[in-house]
Amino acid sequence: MAEAAVAEAHNDKSRSRAAAHRMLAVETGITAAIALLFHVFMGIVAARSAVLGGLTFIVPNALFVALAIRPAPADSAVAALRGLYAGEAAKLTMTAVMFAAGFMLVEPLHVGALFATYVTLLVANLAGNWYLTK
Repeated sequence: MAEAAVAEAHNDKSRSRAAAHRMLAVETGITAAIALLFHVFMGIVAARSAVLGGLTFIVPNALFVALAIRPAPADSAVAALRGLYAGEAAKLTMTAVMFAAGFMLVEPLHVGALFATYVTLLVANLAGNWYLTK
């Protein structure tokens, strides 16, 4: 019976990891589409800034997925919670570092395109999570 519970928990984690990877792939596609639109209508600076905004969202979320949904044979609630806290702290820190680095190192920067892409991905992520959990 205990083996069945462990196997079910492992399957749930595998499904969660697969769903998270699908979301990251969709977010990457959205970033590419937004960057293409910015390139066509506003130029290369806006397109590069849109890519930076997308990466500022995607990379920290990928780090969160890696830390929060770790494969472990004997999961406990404490270990799962620890992974979520570590993943969220790393995600927030990485997001702040990437925004700071973008503003300090990327010149010229189209701030509107950067934030428009970031916010679009945030909304898409919330909608995707709602859809996956309903």
